[in-house]
Amino acid sequence: MREEEVICMGKVVKAVFACRKGKFKEGKCREAVEIQSLLFGKDAWSEEEAKKWAKEHGFRAEKVESSKSGRYWRIRQHDPGRYDPQSFRIKVIAGEEDVHEGKAESKKKEVKKVSKRKEFLKKLEEAYWEDYMKAREMLDENKKARRAFAKWVGEYVEDELSMGIRDYIDGRGRIVIGDIDELMRKWLRWERRR
Repeated sequence: MREEEVICMGKVVKAVFACRKGKFKEGKCREAVEIQSLLFGKDAWSEEEAKKWAKEHGFRAEKVESSKSGRYWRIRQHDPGRYDPQSFRIKVIAGEEDVHEGKAESKKKEVKKVSKRKEFLKKLEEAYWEDYMKAREMLDENKKARRAFAKWVGEYVEDELSMGIRDYIDGRGRIVIGDIDELMRKWLRWERRR
């Protein structure tokens, strides 16, 4: 989740929660999530206030930095590289957020993005059952869907091979997981269940 997707209003503290690499599967963390960073809206907090709050509440506060968007003071607790990039979530952990139009608009855009994605996946699945080659072309033309599919295939292969590599070696010594048709069908089924 990018910082730009969250609007911080009022005297609130937000935490960026994340799951360590290798522990995030099928959209769920297989262990307790950790706080990667604290976020303090610059419209409500000074750099010194943010640092003081973090220390008073038992967090590390050696370095306060401005977020990429410039809207927050960020205090990192851990290096983001230790976490799965898909696992980041931002939640309010102290204070209350003000409700204002900007936040409502942000939510509407988020819902719109989700429904566009679902709509595309539904069309892709319909095309898959009617004309497999058309579905492959649709996937090739949609960069985000292509990336999501590639990522899923990588995770699927990793999971399958972790169960035993002998089952996937053909007569020539090559690893065979499945053809693209079978993998696409499994991915679409997985996306539908999400």
